[in-house]
Amino acid sequence: MHFINVLYDAFQLADGLQYLFAHVGQLTRIIGLIRDLLVMDLVGVYGYFFLHGIMPLLESWLGNLLSRQFEGHHSNSIAKTVTKQRIESHYDLELRASVMLDILDMMPENIKQNNARLILQHLSEAWRCWKRKELLPFIQLLYIGSESRHFSPIPFPPLAYKHDTKLLILSLEYLKEAYNVKSKLNQPQREELVLIEQAYDNPREALSRIKHHLLTQYVFKECEIEFMDLYDHLIPAYDVELLEKKLLMLV
Repeated sequence: MHFINVLYDAFQLADGLQYLFAHVGQLTRIIGLIRDLLVMDLVGVYGYFFLHGIMPLLESWLGNLLSRQFEGHHSNSIAKTVTKQRIESHYDLELRASVMLDILDMMPENIKQNNARLILQHLSEAWRCWKRKELLPFIQLLYIGSESRHFSPIPFPPLAYKHDTKLLILSLEYLKEAYNVKSKLNQPQREELVLIEQAYDNPREALSRIKHHLLTQYVFKECEIEFMDLYDHLIPAYDVELLEKKLLMLV
């Protein structure tokens, strides 16, 4: 550019080109060094601010390390930050220690020292199983069995009830009224109406079938429910199987 602008003559241009080709390795190293210095300058700025932010953490860590080195570790001290995990672990340790003390108090003095370690091993294994919830179904069965002893079972109604047929006829008439109001019935509703009429014509057989279901059936069919929103209140609408309806009406 200087030669084009007539600032240098041809001799100076030739001398500069010869110097460039003779010292190309040194010049490229200088350029690379300048680039590395620029990168290090930027990294130095980032590192300065990084150290500026991490310095309080380093001071706290070094202070705790020195205090533990000279004063010792205080295992019985309460943690400053109370968390849910620390509360649960502290409760587990206290409960385990109390159970172990209760077991040792019930044992005689002559066998206490010999069996304390063995009991502690079994207790640790049982404690780990309990924390992993391996025996949860068995514990639930034991709990349900113990709780069921406090309640007396509800007796089943007598099979030869005096007015059971009349109650069934009244419930069937109530079910028929819902279909008599409708002008058009779909296929499931027509099938339900046929079953209601058959049970109405032969109530004793229908009643025996209902009692058989109540005595032998443990799993009943699902009951669907929908709510009609009237903006000021809701009206529930139930969709129940016909046999379940008759069971409910009889009960």
